[in-house]
Amino acid sequence: RDVSLVSYDRAFPHTAKIVVSAERPVAVLRRGSQAWIVTERGRVLESVGDPKESDLPRIWLGDEAVPSPGELLTAEDALRPARLLGGVLSADRTLFGHVREARYADGGLVLVLGSGTQVRLGDADDLRLQLAVAERVLEATGPGMQYVDVSVPERAVVR
Repeated sequence: RDVSLVSYDRAFPHTAKIVVSAERPVAVLRRGSQAWIVTERGRVLESVGDPKESDLPRIWLGDEAVPSPGELLTAEDALRPARLLGGVLSADRTLFGHVREARYADGGLVLVLGSGTQVRLGDADDLRLQLAVAERVLEATGPGMQYVDVSVPERAVVR
């Protein structure tokens, strides 16, 4: 259940190449005191006894049912942030290390950093560009920002 892809290539005459890709955990899915590790594809890997032991960002779940380990999330308010975090991890490991929470709210994706600053991504249409703009804005403005809206990267908004 921790494998996302297996492929093979029979390279004749004496070689067989097998590639196994593991699921990549990106978040701790939370509802009340319950917690599960979730991957960038939205697959639930396992339940977590003490979520405080994990440094992964949090995705808070409403009243939706949580799939059993090995199954995929179906709730959009949990699935979209999981996929977003997978994209953030792929695009920028530095920023990923500062993400405390990810959520889908008011029709857009939002990252909440450890400082409390929100990075509002909207639909995250051009995630690499949006993250690069957000990082530059955060560097230029320093701490204490309530939010950085990069849903339209050409016109970032800061408060």
